Amino acid sequence: REALMFSARLRCASRPYKDNIEKVNDLIQELGLISCADRKISTLSGGERRRTSIGIELVADPSILFLDEPTSGLDSFAAKQVLGLLQRVAQAGNTVLFTIHQPSSDVFRSFDRLILLQKGQMMYQGMTKTVTMDFERLGYRYGRNSECRCTLQCCCQSLILNLLQLSTIYAYSIPDNYNPADWILDVAQGDSMEMLESHGFFPTEHSQDFSQYQDYNRASMKQTVHKVSCCIELEMLLHREMISLIRNPTPMIANVLITAFLSVVFGIIFLGVGNDDRSNMLVVQAVVGALVNTLMAVMMGQSQNALMIFSGERPLFMREYSTNHYTIGPYFFSKLVSEALQSCVAMMVQALITYFMIRFEMNFFIFFVILFAMAMTSTAVCVLLGAAFADPKIPAALFPLVVVPQFYFSGVFIATNLIPVGIRWIQWLCSLKYAAGLAYIYELDDCGSELADANCSAILLQNNVSPDDKWWYWLALLAIFCVFRLAALLVLRKKGCDFS
Repeated sequence: REALMFSARLRCASRPYKDNIEKVNDLIQELGLISCADRKISTLSGGERRRTSIGIELVADPSILFLDEPTSGLDSFAAKQVLGLLQRVAQAGNTVLFTIHQPSSDVFRSFDRLILLQKGQMMYQGMTKTVTMDFERLGYRYGRNSECRCTLQCCCQSLILNLLQLSTIYAYSIPDNYNPADWILDVAQGDSMEMLESHGFFPTEHSQDFSQYQDYNRASMKQTVHKVSCCIELEMLLHREMISLIRNPTPMIANVLITAFLSVVFGIIFLGVGNDDRSNMLVVQAVVGALVNTLMAVMMGQSQNALMIFSGERPLFMREYSTNHYTIGPYFFSKLVSEALQSCVAMMVQALITYFMIRFEMNFFIFFVILFAMAMTSTAVCVLLGAAFADPKIPAALFPLVVVPQFYFSGVFIATNLIPVGIRWIQWLCSLKYAAGLAYIYELDDCGSELADANCSAILLQNNVSPDDKWWYWLALLAIFCVFRLAALLVLRKKGCDFS
């Protein structure tokens, strides 16, 4: 019910809200979905899902409707219900087209027109009520001569007929009341294409019958959809994201629990090192190790979570975007808000555990913001991967190639001035470099005593970090976030346009 209402509100702006409710209730009844109207789509059977997808399109009263095997997976009663509804849609002045492989006799007789395809070529097209006569005219007779009363007489007549008309092969002469669709398939698959073509199938002149539809382009189809404003699209998409988080909190809970577990591990390993005497260089190195490991955990954990969620929901976006449910901007922003909310919760948990267990000296709010900025820039890269590839296995395979090099080019394992000059420029593309630089500045800029301050300054110098550049680091993180998010938006828009 919610899916149909979502489609109705987004695609039928001119229809009053009460009328949308009535339309949705009528469709639910006509499609036989009353018993499962208030259940999650993920719990429905295959046939119920198929009828729901048909209802999502019918709720917008499309002037032309194209379906791919709408009766597959349905029993005979459900298939008859769906076909009856499609018949009423066609009788209302709309065009209904759909592909089907082996319809029952009742389903076949409900068709107005038939287009028979074989190996990508149009074998036959015409009115369904004249198909048997057309096939008989081409040499394929449907049904035996009903006037034959005697078996011997029938055999004689059949023998004489075959002798006199050797040039016209009445193959597949099947008893009356046989399913014409099965008989047509027997004809199409029983003889070679060359023989069928010699009998008059695969004509070229029939293509002229479709000339009246050449001006019915995509633009004229889209004019029938009265869309709502971007603000309403954003409101409804945000509402759907929040409902999804409430009803399916498992991914978010798993992300928070994993983050909390790793934070506790780091906290135990680096317990209290942030409050130790930094006159000892080993203490300063331990503080740096705690910062680096925390940031690496943020990058790996939040990136993988965003990649899995976005790749999993990509097919839904493609389907809804191709049917003009919404534009790319509101959808992308709603996903960004959802990701930001989940990352914010996870980063707050991580900040609370690691900050107070390790006892960092920087301001807690600054520490949290650094973690959150690291999380959002990391997810931006993974969202771009998820938008670029339809198969979720490909982004998952490319994930290490995008993330792991940051460990080496960001200066956390090797000083950047020791990296070969030819590839040293890659460091400026690594978000980990800027997040680590900010953490170093806020944690090591003022270490207290003269010796401690000297040790901290040595670490900053070793990593080519200057406290005067901290605002450039913030701007660099913002730029990486914006560039990758914009690239993901453009790629997703192109993929959506190609899909539709």
